[in-house]
Amino acid sequence: MLEVVFGESIKGSMKMAKNYDMENMLNGAFAFSGRKPSEAELRKMYEGKPIGGKSSEVVMLGHNLDIGSIKGDVDGRERQRACAEAFGHFEFTEADMEHFFNMQRSDFNQFMKAAEAGETIRIWKDSTPNAMCGFYYACYLTRELVCDIRVVELPRFEKREKDIIVEHANWGEVAPGQLYKFLSNESVVEPYEKMAMARRWMELMEEDAPLRALLSGCLVSVAEDFYDSIIIQNLPEKPIKMARFIGNLLGHYPIGIGDSWYARRIFKMIDDGRLKVVDWGEADHPYSLTFKRREG
Repeated sequence: MLEVVFGESIKGSMKMAKNYDMENMLNGAFAFSGRKPSEAELRKMYEGKPIGGKSSEVVMLGHNLDIGSIKGDVDGRERQRACAEAFGHFEFTEADMEHFFNMQRSDFNQFMKAAEAGETIRIWKDSTPNAMCGFYYACYLTRELVCDIRVVELPRFEKREKDIIVEHANWGEVAPGQLYKFLSNESVVEPYEKMAMARRWMELMEEDAPLRALLSGCLVSVAEDFYDSIIIQNLPEKPIKMARFIGNLLGHYPIGIGDSWYARRIFKMIDDGRLKVVDWGEADHPYSLTFKRREG
């Protein structure tokens, strides 16, 4: 069974989950800040079960398809440009970008080979715009193929022992050894459902907006400044470091928007004169700058 995910973090976790072994985890090297946990506490932290299969049966399909143009190939020039713009304030070399898209191309080919062979494909979907776009894209790619597609949806809330409620924003937050617990949520994607989502993806491709967002569970095209109001409404009166400000936004608004997009919009507001830089910080750490509202 091929496992399909929509982020690098969950891809790594899923590879571990395929043949998860708690004893191997416990025998690994640890570094602790503060008190060292007891053996019982460590066992509690790393308890889990495998979901079965091989780590090679995991692919990441698409990448940040909620951002930028989606008209061309998923690894074409338009997508490469969109990713370069999204992460433009970080030191990504051409070699880094080439390596990333080669990996994307390899995973894409593995996905298509499995779909064309009629293999069972299990998609791990959460309620982030990126994952929803990836899911619709997978339906679009397989619209004319007869294949068994399953989906495991991440519930927003998970009840644990002693009435502890955990809120999940994306699959990357779930420990590898705990992914097996969600297999009971698996459901079949019926052919008519797949076609409906494939048609919607074709509409989104035609609209080719700068962003795609979720509104009441529906995937829609939106303007580039769609999330700007979140930034404006949460600006403090005093200067604040970008890293801290973005961290606050991510904590208060678990809506699946990455830190790089918030950073991109903040830099745009600085360029437009809506925000003022107080201290540029360290050149090799873009989030270290301090900014504030521009008066007047």
